[in-house]
Amino acid sequence: MKTILSYLFPCLLTAGMMAACSDDVTSAVEQSATYLTIEAKVEEGGVNRAAMDATGFQEGDRIGIFVRDAEGNPYLSEQNCSNLLATFDGHQWVMDARIALQADREAMVYAYAPYDEQVMVSGDSITIDLTRQLDILYGNAEGVTPEHPMASISFRHALARISVSVTRDAEDTGEGRLTCVRVRNGGVSDCVSLAGKMNLANGGIEKETGDEACVVAEMDSLLSLEATDIDLLVLPTDNGIEEGEESPSVDILLTIDGKDYIKTVSRPVWQGGCQYIYPLKLRRTSAQPVDPEAPENPVDPEDPENPVDPEAPENPVDPEAPGNSVDPVEPEEGE
Repeated sequence: MKTILSYLFPCLLTAGMMAACSDDVTSAVEQSATYLTIEAKVEEGGVNRAAMDATGFQEGDRIGIFVRDAEGNPYLSEQNCSNLLATFDGHQWVMDARIALQADREAMVYAYAPYDEQVMVSGDSITIDLTRQLDILYGNAEGVTPEHPMASISFRHALARISVSVTRDAEDTGEGRLTCVRVRNGGVSDCVSLAGKMNLANGGIEKETGDEACVVAEMDSLLSLEATDIDLLVLPTDNGIEEGEESPSVDILLTIDGKDYIKTVSRPVWQGGCQYIYPLKLRRTSAQPVDPEAPENPVDPEDPENPVDPEAPENPVDPEAPGNSVDPVEPEEGE
């Protein structure tokens, strides 16, 4: 028995030393690895409906991270590198999964906000659902290496904002209760879409077209002589028109006192990160509609000193001009 015990003790001691050495090696490898870190800011010109002046992130905000190599492939073959969660703790971004950077191999980092665990991912693209009316941000960083592990991401706004500003004329009849604003395609237009696929590398959006697409905002507001503003987020438009093609248009419909009123906007040009204001005055004692051919007015909501783009055309409607009103829409059959 003594011989057996004498033989076992050195073996157990050796095994214990090997395990300790193994732990030391693993710890040393972890300490020597350099991991991806994130810093982020939001470019000015925001269209966030909840906080129009926000140009940064708050504690608890979450973003989605994609890590790729120079050829656009996942950076690590043995680890998921798509739609990784990063959360801002008030001081820094904390990633749920750490990405070890490799020597002599640059990483490309793509990001979007807000993070969505259920988002549909296709390569470096994600789906956008306009029915949720979320302000979508995107950004990227290049040249991330062990020597420069910080990915500095400058986020841009992917969507455009439509602001319908409604005032009521002193001589308008009726209660003036606004309950719904809708933006829909007019004629053969496909400007309005409820869904799309955004490329995180460049922010390009491929729309899912549909003639019946309609962006909706519901409310219960009593109109007055002071402006009532309603904001809706829409996908940017790209309206290159070939010779002989019909000019696209959109309809802005307002439900007031249970009836629909319409303003038609011809060939809208909506750019991501821009706000477009459509002022309307309700005067139901007049039959004159607003000018449907008047161009929209993009403004920079982040620039209080110069809110109107000096290169932009005139305001689409002069709310003080006589005769400006919205044109009542006849109810469709069956209504």
